[in-house]
Amino acid sequence: MLKRYFQDIPKLRFTSKKFLLYSFLLSAIIVSSKLYAQQKEIISTKQGELDKLKFEIQKLESDLRNTIQKENKAVEVIENFNRQSFLINKVIGTIRQEEKKKEKNIADLEAEIRTYDNKIKSLKAGYAKYVSYIYKYGTENKWAMLLGAGSINEALIRYKYLTRITDNREKVLGSLKATTKKLSDARTFLVKELDEKRKVVEQKKVEEQELKSKIEKRRQFLSSVKKDKDALYGEIEIKKRSQNEIKKIIAHLIEEEKRKELERKKELASVNTKKYNDKEAVKEIKSFTPVSESGSFFSLKGKLNWPVENGKIIRKFGETKNQNLNTVTLNYGIDIKANENSVVRAVSDGVVSSISWLPGFGSVLILTHRDEYRTVYGHLSEIYVSEGDRVVQGSSIAKILENTDGYVLHFELWSERANQNPEAWLR
Repeated sequence: MLKRYFQDIPKLRFTSKKFLLYSFLLSAIIVSSKLYAQQKEIISTKQGELDKLKFEIQKLESDLRNTIQKENKAVEVIENFNRQSFLINKVIGTIRQEEKKKEKNIADLEAEIRTYDNKIKSLKAGYAKYVSYIYKYGTENKWAMLLGAGSINEALIRYKYLTRITDNREKVLGSLKATTKKLSDARTFLVKELDEKRKVVEQKKVEEQELKSKIEKRRQFLSSVKKDKDALYGEIEIKKRSQNEIKKIIAHLIEEEKRKELERKKELASVNTKKYNDKEAVKEIKSFTPVSESGSFFSLKGKLNWPVENGKIIRKFGETKNQNLNTVTLNYGIDIKANENSVVRAVSDGVVSSISWLPGFGSVLILTHRDEYRTVYGHLSEIYVSEGDRVVQGSSIAKILENTDGYVLHFELWSERANQNPEAWLR
């Protein structure tokens, strides 16, 4: 019986490694609680941003009603609709990011719950063996072990071993209680996160419906002014002024990337100074860099997929003349006419570096690719991505907004500050 007792005892040993593990788990739940509080603060800040955007949308709606009542204000009305669509897209983008955070929190909590479940099962199984032995043989066997020792030294060793067993039993009981509490807390957090995610999804649906409504109202108004020459002249003039704005955004992105690159180099130097593992350090720093295709971006010239399927170029790169209005404009990109429900796709791997609104172009999205190349997509309605998102070639990023020419995508390609002829890059 004693032999069997000693065979079971090692399974109950609470080693220093296990003790450290349990301590780590306890620290983790405390950190989780702090992170949860921080997340609540972030949510409050995000809600403030959403309220600000909604207020601006309401103001634009009020201005729209006043503008529609005036004569010869078609361009202003269209731009008001464009601005509202952009802001609603921004609201949806913010909600979408919050939805992703909720999904990650839920996944983390579910993994945490599985870990605690497994830990509790293991602790219960080990303790059950101890209880079973005590029930069968009683505590008298402890004295039998001591009295049956061949020497005082052997008795002392057995006494220390039995004391350690008793201490470990108390530690196991404490760990079981603490882990059960952590499991309960994690399940409570999970219920909250699931409920908040449900609310976020419902809010996103409301905003998406609102965006569709604005787009439809804009389409109805647009159909009534398509033959209005004054409106067409006004649209052209607005676009002329906005061309330089795209240039400024590109320049800003270049400067911002230089600043980030300098920060990455400083961080890498700091990591190396602290004597971290070089490979891990480089891996960590590289995680900040944009996703990119293999090889140089220049090697893709003439091989890029079109941003829309079955598109037709109606305005080429450079100077273009409008035969109906007898006007000449400078086009920094190309304008591609597509079908009503055409989806705009990323021509190559990249990062969404900017989503902005420009008069004449509506919502404009810029992707940053490797080697300081960027692609610009204008005249967008529904936008499926947010700033900072990584996309791959062919990813759906938006839908085209209808304008006076129909469903036309404005597409540009830049190499640092030099705009390229996109037609030469498409296959």
